[in-house]
Amino acid sequence: MTSNSTGKITVINRMHPDEWPGDQVDEMFSRLHIPGVQFVTRDVPEAHMRSRGIEPGINTVRCFPGRPDGNRDEQWAWQVTEFCRDSALVLDIHGVRRGRGRSYPFTSAESWSSPLVRGVASLVGSTWVQFIPAPHPVTVLPNCVGADLALSTSFLDELPGLLRQLSQGWVPPTRTMKAYRITGGVKASEAKAVGLKRRYEQLERLPDEAARRLGLPVPAHAIGWDADTLEPLTGYWGDVMTTA
Repeated sequence: MTSNSTGKITVINRMHPDEWPGDQVDEMFSRLHIPGVQFVTRDVPEAHMRSRGIEPGINTVRCFPGRPDGNRDEQWAWQVTEFCRDSALVLDIHGVRRGRGRSYPFTSAESWSSPLVRGVASLVGSTWVQFIPAPHPVTVLPNCVGADLALSTSFLDELPGLLRQLSQGWVPPTRTMKAYRITGGVKASEAKAVGLKRRYEQLERLPDEAARRLGLPVPAHAIGWDADTLEPLTGYWGDVMTTA
């Protein structure tokens, strides 16, 4: 773990080391020093990077709040949890899988009550927001909002200026967004049993009958669904959302 500065706004990078914004964000913060803003990025061993940053069967975000004596992912989660303590805002930067699709914000239903969280989520430029249940960093870290960014985003170019304004107390205006909540992941064996596709686009609706057979609410929408990437590493094909 490396960090710079101290303060009440915390930016997290490389929660998943293989996501596309990682190098760009690290380079940005190597020369960006804003009073009141702190930055934490994951130091990734080369061997871990070759495995795409995920140990078989392990999803780092589900390790939070972590353990100081746990495995590598649990120790990282514990360090981040401690580092973010008392933050007025935690911004968790991610990349939409393979950079495709559109950028969107995600948070917890509890953090959505914060005007600052809603305002920062609005800056991502999406018409919808994803609510994520525990266990997940956004349900553990204070006032946490994530940005899952597509390659087409302008958010990173604007981020230094936005952080300077946020550090001075600016609360961005809130835009109206439709809220979805994750209802859970679909394992490879389950997806195959009901005949689901190996890839779905953001918010693409799953067949109603397949959703019912899986015990999911209808309508069910796919998010982060890419079997070719996820199955070898996690045993899942993707996550499912419904309207909140």
